[in-house]
Formats: sequence, structure tokens, C-alpha cells
Amino acid sequence: MASKSILSAAIVLVHAVCAAAVPLNQAATGTVAAAAPPATFTPNPNVGPGRGNNYYTDSAHFRLYGASGTQASASLNMLEAAYDCYINTMGWRSSGLSYNSATDDGPFYKVNIYSVGSLGGSAGVMHSDAASGLAWLEVLPDYLANPWITVHEWGHGITYAERYWSATATEINLRKIIGDSYQVLVDGSVNTGNYYEAWPFLSYITANPDGYVGLGLTAVRDMIRKYNRGSNETPLHSLDRIATSTTAQAIVARYWARMAYVFLQQRDSLNYANLDAQGNAGTYKVKRARQPRYMGANVIPLKKSGAVTVTAKVTANKAFTATLSVRNTSTGVTRYVDLVNGSGSTAVSADEEASLVVVNTPASLILFDPFSLSSDVQAGLDYTVTLTGATA
Repeated sequence: MASKSILSAAIVLVHAVCAAAVPLNQAATGTVAAAAPPATFTPNPNVGPGRGNNYYTDSAHFRLYGASGTQASASLNMLEAAYDCYINTMGWRSSGLSYNSATDDGPFYKVNIYSVGSLGGSAGVMHSDAASGLAWLEVLPDYLANPWITVHEWGHGITYAERYWSATATEINLRKIIGDSYQVLVDGSVNTGNYYEAWPFLSYITANPDGYVGLGLTAVRDMIRKYNRGSNETPLHSLDRIATSTTAQAIVARYWARMAYVFLQQRDSLNYANLDAQGNAGTYKVKRARQPRYMGANVIPLKKSGAVTVTAKVTANKAFTATLSVRNTSTGVTRYVDLVNGSGSTAVSADEEASLVVVNTPASLILFDPFSLSSDVQAGLDYTVTLTGATA
């Protein structure tokens, strides 16, 4: 279903926010709080290949098979820290609860992790046990204490425990995120898609730097819980539901505006060739192959000299959102100027730089499957830009 596959973008939620966060009740808003879980969960050796295996190390919420000593301690300490962050602080449903359970009252079982010799090219894999409704992991020995692998795979487990969506994550890949920003926000196309790279959007709505009501620490969790179960709606529909003060389109547009200045040391290696100059000075047209598709964007760095007033006018064949992102190169502070009906201007000082960001934001959200893109989400935004005070 689209709701599951589009969230294959990620479960990367920044651990740093946990340190300052107020612990949350695990129950969803409007529900009765579940009974407090026990301090130590019950082992279940029948989940995974652990039956009869007495070589294991325990922690409060996990059992690690095939490892002991400092290696096991490092892995389990890391997992317990992640558990405290995601479950106790951020309020996700416990990975010790069964997918099959109608309540959150328990019983609570330890997640089994197995150290294995080979995974056919993978460093770690999350599995689910249908009978018990519990997740379990397999990890290569060298990666047991590596959070990019073990916590990553356990992240699959907590989205499995939430019962309605699944997710994955990866390291940031700006050559794909920015270089191919014109693609559908989450595109599962074979060999050319971006669904492993699109997770920064979920980090954005979790960090919520723009203070949108309804977003923040529990945004991804709440999107799962507010999903219209049994429907084929996408997480953008759920996002639109939890963001009570704005729309999913506006959130996506501001995300792309912020992405104009991310990891600046990589800018020289990124593809920003989105426009072709036209006959009239200061007029540009989007390249056909780079036209932004559904919730995709073009990030267009502007060239200017000294202090200027930059004016931009964007005209297009359908609904869009355009923003001037302006960054102070001395302080790093970035401000955003919305182009109302596609037009706007701002003074840009000598120590500021500017980018024009154009996003395909249709008036209505679209139901789609990112692993089988339909023609309506693949249709590009054909637009023209007129600039004064700067060039593209």
C-alpha cells in the first residue's frame, strides 16, 4: 500500500532531541494510558532461531545471542539508550509489545538479536515472527556495536510494533537529495529512485525548526497513528491531518527552502543545472528533464555582486510554491521570503547569498504508490523565471 511504501524513506529521528525532551505518555492522544511496563521484559527464545541456544547476554529490553563480554555490553548499552530515547522519551510503542496485541498492557518481551556469520551482503536484517507478533534481528559480529546497523534494524522493529507502517534509513546523500530534488518527494523507481535518501524530510518535521503546530518530537509517530486505517492514503495525507495550522504542501515547500543550504561543503559536487537562459535577459525556463514532479523541487543558487535587491517572478502551468532562501555567509542565519502568487523581492546584503526554490505543490494531495508511479505524480512543473538584481 502507498501508506507503507512511501514511509520507506526513513525512521531517522535525531537522538539529540531526546536529551531535552519531556517524557511522553506512551498512549496516543485521546486513549486510556496503558499499564506501566515491567523494568525487565520476559525472554522469548521461540522468536527467531534461539531455541536451545544458551549462549546469550541479557539487558532489560533485549537478549543478544552469540556474543558476550565487552562486545555484548557495547551493543546492549547502545540499544538500551535508543530504547530510552524512542520509547520512554519520544513515546513510540514498545518493541516488546506484540503486533498482534489489541492493547498496550503487555505482556512485554525482550527483542532477540542474533550474531550471525553471513547475511548475503547485508550487515543487519530485521525479521518479524508472525505467531508472536514480535520483531527480531540478525547482525554480523563486526557490526553489533555499530548504531548505523543495529539501532537502524531495531528502528524497523519499532515501526513494526506500531503496526501500520514500516521504515528504513540511510546516511544523507546530498547528490541524490539535492542533485535530483526534482523527483517525486519519495520515488521508489528501480535504480533511479530516492526512497532510501528521502529521510531528511522526516527529520525536518521532527525537529520542526519552523514551529508548525502539530509537528515536532512525535510527528512521525502521530502520522502513523492518525493514518486512516484500511485506506490507501499516503503519509502526506496524515501529515496534513496532524499539522493543524498549515498544509502538507506548505510544509514540503519550506522543507525544500531550508534544504537550499545544507552541508555547504558539498555544494561544488551537486547538480543545480535546472534552468536554461532564454532570449530576454534575466529570463529562464526550467529544463524539461528537471521539471519538479509531485512535491519535488528545484534549488537554484543565484549569482549577484555586492548589495542588491533581488526580484523574482515565477509563472507556471499549475500550482507551485516559490521561495527566496537568503543566507548570511558570516553568521549562517537563513531567512525565507515567500513569493506571493509567484512574485516577490528582498534586499540582499553584500554578505548574504540567495537561492530561488520552486516546488511542485498541487492544490490537492494525490494518492499514489511510489513503487509504481502514476502519470499524475510524474508530470513535471513547467515554469519560467524572470530575475532582476541577480542571475541564475
